Amino acid sequence: MSPEPAISKNAQSDDMFRLVVEAAPNGMLMVTRDGLLTLVNTQTEQMFGYPRAELLGRPIEILIPERFRPTHPAQRDAYFAAPHVRPMGAKRDLIGLRKDGTTLPVEISLHPIETPDGLQVLCNITDVTERRRAEARSATILQTALDGFLVVDTQGRIREANNAYCMMSGYSRDELLARTILDLEAQETPEETQAHIAKVIASSWDQFESRHRRKTGEVFAVSLSVRYLPEDGGRFYAFIHDITERKRADEALATAAQNLERKNRELAQAHDQ
Repeated sequence: MSPEPAISKNAQSDDMFRLVVEAAPNGMLMVTRDGLLTLVNTQTEQMFGYPRAELLGRPIEILIPERFRPTHPAQRDAYFAAPHVRPMGAKRDLIGLRKDGTTLPVEISLHPIETPDGLQVLCNITDVTERRRAEARSATILQTALDGFLVVDTQGRIREANNAYCMMSGYSRDELLARTILDLEAQETPEETQAHIAKVIASSWDQFESRHRRKTGEVFAVSLSVRYLPEDGGRFYAFIHDITERKRADEALATAAQNLERKNRELAQAHDQ
């Protein structure tokens, strides 16, 4: 059988692969074991400011800030020694370097591919500049909010806390991040807390009143509005308002009403006599 059809199929597959890479909405690179760039798409050109002619055949380190370059070859060698699909950057910031010397935050996933020239790695690069800016704006808003804010995982561990809740509870942010919601709850048992967590997961949202305990041991009343989002392993986002003074006022009003009712009964009894 003639080998031409197989060669033709391989050529067609190669052309299709390049078309897919070129049409990708993210930056796409192919890198050899030696760290040389063999494939670059248009999005990469736009993202880093290089025409592809200035990238092809060059080391990948051209796109990495100088302070990270000394350790990168060893990291690359370790990856090629045990290649596997690996997302990068979702849990930590990775930094790219543009031609003009400016940097950009990126997330990168790695995909090993066997080629006629040996094993290479396809890098999918996402510019997360706008996402990081949005996260920074959200963080600023939450940190300056008057109400407390906590992020709690499904195990009850505190993942984030804003300044208002730190002031409310008397704990520093680092102290809160080392605790669970059970350390703050003043009225629920572990079983009750887990049942409450399951209820919020089932409904995705809940609003209720509770009591928390300050670092000093003092108990204070709070109103919580909790939203559950299943992304990233599941997170509870809780806005917390200190209602201690309102509760005291309500209790004082209830006591005054009871006293007035008692006096009225006493006056009625005296009048009847």
